[in-house]
Amino acid sequence: MKEDNIDLKKEKTGAKRKAKKGVGRILLVSAAVLIFLSLAFGAGFLTSRLTLDKDIETIDYILKMYRRYYYDEEENVVGIFSDALLDDYSRYMTFEENAAQSASYAGSRYGIGCTLEQSGSGDECAVSVKEVYGNSPSQKAGFRRGDKIVAMRRSATDEKTTIKTLSDYTAFINDIPDFVDFYVTLERGDDEREVEIAKKNFTQTFVKYYDKDGEYGFIERDGRFVFDRVDDNVDYPMEEADGDVAVIKYSSFSGTGSGLSGSAGQFEKAMQKFKEDGRRDIIIDLRGNGGGMIDIMNEVVRHYINAPKGSKVKTIIARDKYKNEEYFYSAGSLYSDYGFERIVLLVDRQSASATEAFVGAVLDYDADGIARVVVSGGRSYGKGIMQKTFTRIQGDALRLTTSKLFWPESDVCIHGVGITTATNERVVGETGNGTAFYDALSLCR
Repeated sequence: MKEDNIDLKKEKTGAKRKAKKGVGRILLVSAAVLIFLSLAFGAGFLTSRLTLDKDIETIDYILKMYRRYYYDEEENVVGIFSDALLDDYSRYMTFEENAAQSASYAGSRYGIGCTLEQSGSGDECAVSVKEVYGNSPSQKAGFRRGDKIVAMRRSATDEKTTIKTLSDYTAFINDIPDFVDFYVTLERGDDEREVEIAKKNFTQTFVKYYDKDGEYGFIERDGRFVFDRVDDNVDYPMEEADGDVAVIKYSSFSGTGSGLSGSAGQFEKAMQKFKEDGRRDIIIDLRGNGGGMIDIMNEVVRHYINAPKGSKVKTIIARDKYKNEEYFYSAGSLYSDYGFERIVLLVDRQSASATEAFVGAVLDYDADGIARVVVSGGRSYGKGIMQKTFTRIQGDALRLTTSKLFWPESDVCIHGVGITTATNERVVGETGNGTAFYDALSLCR
């Protein structure tokens, strides 16, 4: 068995499995819990008499009898057993599930690459674009956050199907074959236009860069990723800002590819533009960023660790149940390259895990006192625990919560609490609903 990636992500995959009910599940859960309780709370007597072989023999007996005689048999017995014993962040993964998770961390996606939301009711009901994934078919087709999807059709000669609800959209798109072009009518303000698009496999990019000149992103062209202006800057209006401000929207500490195919490389390229353009104030929007991989976080945070150039500093302390400590370190600091005047981080209730560790490292090494955090919704998510994935030679794996996490200098643990104004005097609350970016701008003046 080998120890694979270290996971700092908020997704409760175990909780999804636990939604499945049934008599078979109850039987297995009860048996697993009884075994677990016997082992954990046997007051020394049972522990001294039961051996690992005996435990395995008992579990094997239960499984054999269940498979042979139980009327309402569940298919995923191993998954149900593990879910009974583990927390919401831990899980057993089959070979296929483990491979899918690795592909997800690499940024492998399928579809048109956007998330949608429904608003209004009755005749006022509408479907709008909530987020456009980097390098997705949606981005390449010109989708923009806030666009309304008002109609769709299979070909330029077909009648348009009106889209009012998410059900309308789902019914239409599920009937479209993969890699076949279809047409979407987008409404943006008073303008309406039709674009051609198809469901495809794509590699998501996770970094978008904004300044007064526009929105910049990472797009795959002719088999390679390029950094280019992709649209006007409508997400982060800069009319009230001077020319020194730039924004990086970072959606996940994922994207394990090398160079510009991975998010660490994308982030570095964006910071190169920041430096070349002579910017001094950086706003990093981490709202909705549920975390990701520790090694990617440590590559990204190097830009904001106030330490001598090239030095690698401790960013996370992980303490296990035996009180053993494991330290994680940043890549070599690049902080001195930029001449920062202000660093502002935006977080909300969906900012979790690696994101919260990132914030902690920036604040703990903020020797010049130029870093600030603006919190929307009163707090961040509050996941201060770490998972490790242990993969067997067969390819299946067990992801386990192994440690509690602490900030490197202040020794703060945000688990179950989140980042709030009580965490640090440099954390401020959003002044009003939807004002976080403008609050950040005011801090940059």
